[in-house]
Amino acid sequence: MERRIPVWSKNSFNPEKPGTKIVPAITESSGARAVASMKNVALVSLEPASPEVNPVQLMARALDAIARADVEVLIVSSSSYRQNFCFLVRSEELQRTVQALESVLALELAHGYVNPIRVDNSVGMLAAVGEGMQGKPGLAGRIFTAISRVMVNIIAIAQGSSELTIAIVVSRGGLEKAVQAVHAECGMGLAPPDNS
Repeated sequence: MERRIPVWSKNSFNPEKPGTKIVPAITESSGARAVASMKNVALVSLEPASPEVNPVQLMARALDAIARADVEVLIVSSSSYRQNFCFLVRSEELQRTVQALESVLALELAHGYVNPIRVDNSVGMLAAVGEGMQGKPGLAGRIFTAISRVMVNIIAIAQGSSELTIAIVVSRGGLEKAVQAVHAECGMGLAPPDNS
């Protein structure tokens, strides 16, 4: 990058295709360029049961406990209305996640200050990935509409400030349809078959 030498990443199975040019910065907002998906995930939800529980402190303690258990949080989503939040973890890290939460929140769970931890194992995640997606007005709405058009319900969403990813949690049974719908809506052509 410092010497401005062009670098191309190519598909070794299909080298005649143009591939991806690696550059220091993108000058224009191109929107979603790819869709990634994960099936082996679980959605963990926490909700205060009492107004005495500060939801921000609850989230901080929960995320700290999960970090100490060496669990990677894939997405975090929260609701200001009910003061609840959820996060997505890999299925193989679910048991460690729940144990860490039950340990750090034992007192609140035992006395009913926090509702029982909810786990949904029947979800999948898809992520629309691209440079400058916040610079594309209506892109998130188009993606959500495309998913609803194929009768798949969106369970949770998250978009960071980096403008690179919109992550969406849906039922695992509807994941492939949702991926295909986003591919079509964003003009990416037909999605490759999911081999995960």
